[in-house]
Amino acid sequence: MSYLFYKTKGKMSETEIKNINAVSKSIKDFEAVQVQYSKFGANDSEVTCILHELIEILLSNKDEMNIPSNSDEWALYREVEGVDTAASALTEAARHVINIIEDTMNTENGADAEAVVTYLREYFTD
Repeated sequence: MSYLFYKTKGKMSETEIKNINAVSKSIKDFEAVQVQYSKFGANDSEVTCILHELIEILLSNKDEMNIPSNSDEWALYREVEGVDTAASALTEAARHVINIIEDTMNTENGADAEAVVTYLREYFTD
């Protein structure tokens, strides 16, 4: 967020900062789930790419978004016992990220929503 804050010369509204912090926290929470279930392949780049793709679908206003719900869709290691628990945790965490982003974008103030979109685009291109 510091780059975006710098870029806007510190002129972000409290709502913009609150929204960006909420989105950032949800992504960090997703990443914590990835680490927690890393023995199932949850911390591999495939899973990270899936989350990025889901967010890109959301930002592109495409109607069709299917959040993965099983180990195959998350590209996890199927042969490891407990992989279904890992898949469920990733699905729940991804839904949370998407819900938070949707909530922050469904604001009456377009500038607040734009700040979130800008933050996400910068976050995933760094």
